[in-house]
Amino acid sequence: MAGIPARAVSLVFKRDDFMKGRVGKIFIDPGHGGSDPGAVGPGNRLEKDDNLRYAKKLRDILTARGIECVMTREGDTRPSYGERCAMEKGCDLAICCHRNGAAAQAARGVEIWLHHSVAAGGSIVKWA
Repeated sequence: MAGIPARAVSLVFKRDDFMKGRVGKIFIDPGHGGSDPGAVGPGNRLEKDDNLRYAKKLRDILTARGIECVMTREGDTRPSYGERCAMEKGCDLAICCHRNGAAAQAARGVEIWLHHSVAAGGSIVKWA
């Protein structure tokens, strides 16, 4: 997918986490949206648009593997904090996607926040 850096974050789950029902549903929140553009990059590239592309790609990858996903937005909207919290209920893992901005033009990458209720016993994130 265009725009996703070659060195991206890859989520690693133990097969047992899914087989034993510890990860059944994943909440994905593409940061910003609506009247909140987030960081503005070169050529007026908006963080909210990049976040949505990343989140949709992540959702597609996960659902192709049989994992149920809940997205806070599918378009250029900005759900309230309360609405996002309500959507997260019942999810085992929450992923919030942000691209952010930096003063250094050489800076690259994305920021992804994870919160999970999966039982301890292994790393859930692996840096590619």
